[in-house]
Amino acid sequence: MIDRKRVARFVTLALAAVFVLVFGFQFYRIGMKNLTYYRDLSQARRDIAALQARRVEQLREIERLSVPAGAIPEIHSRLHFVNDHEEILYIRTPAHD
Repeated sequence: MIDRKRVARFVTLALAAVFVLVFGFQFYRIGMKNLTYYRDLSQARRDIAALQARRVEQLREIERLSVPAGAIPEIHSRLHFVNDHEEILYIRTPAHD
């Protein structure tokens, strides 16, 4: 005959094992989700820092180009304009065969 105490112990042990496995799996899943969120947040912070640095550089460039002393050389450089008594020299490098 089946001993009821043994069956009760086995059922209790099985339920405890299932509970521990489910709890462990949930804990692992939440931990992995937190790790993913941490990585995403770190990347977002790096992106923000890079964008802020870029903004500072762009504001400096806007300030520099807002005055003739900064804008005129930039215009000459980009459009290859020259002032009176100036020349643009293009230097060719020998073609490599």
